[in-house]
Amino acid sequence: MKFLKIALIGMSGEERFKREGVILGRLAHANIAELIDAGVSPLGQPYLVLEHVEGDHIDSYCDQHRLGIEARIRLFLDVLEAIAHAHANLIVHRDLKPPNILVRHDGRVKLLDFGIAKLLEDGDQPGIALQTVEGGRAMTPEYAAPEQLTGAPATMASDIYALGVLLYALLTGFHPAGVGPHTHATLVKAILDAEPAHPSDIVCPTERTADTVRRHAAQRATTPEKLKRILRVRGRETAFK
Repeated sequence: MKFLKIALIGMSGEERFKREGVILGRLAHANIAELIDAGVSPLGQPYLVLEHVEGDHIDSYCDQHRLGIEARIRLFLDVLEAIAHAHANLIVHRDLKPPNILVRHDGRVKLLDFGIAKLLEDGDQPGIALQTVEGGRAMTPEYAAPEQLTGAPATMASDIYALGVLLYALLTGFHPAGVGPHTHATLVKAILDAEPAHPSDIVCPTERTADTVRRHAAQRATTPEKLKRILRVRGRETAFK
């Protein structure tokens, strides 16, 4: 259950909370956590009752189960189906990241937390602009699209960008911004200005990354050399499709 903090009742936070209920009520997909009920408590506190999902973050699940590249891509395709359903209903999630994508113990992907999602058609409704700006600040820089970092409106392309970052990380173990750690400033600069390394290149061991690359490869049930070869072949197949 999710309750709105008493301090936010009557403020813009209450409106965003109610909007999340409206958004979830429009989504009915096997890979999206279900909204079971919504209402107001006897104390006047709005609440949502959501499907409880027992599972792990998608990246942790893949690593703990030592899933190979093929299995990781199959899980990612389930995420794509969930987002396609949301987009078909004119809904942008705006905060796609591993903690919001769980994998149940039976292997079923569940997409969570549309709390800062945006209804595309709301752009023409009075009073929506402030909610969009406030909601837009609630994002995760590592998975935020460039337009979100610069304060521009989020669109379906913002979700697609985040999906690309997620796939890159699932396949390689690294962020497209390069080998970390990153400060907030260097991360933003890399996202806005730098061209990501090809996945097959970033998994090439160097003196600095050798141990990390070996660990990432082992978590994908392979070796650095085989991982590089798989990602290079996958990249070529994608380029010709």
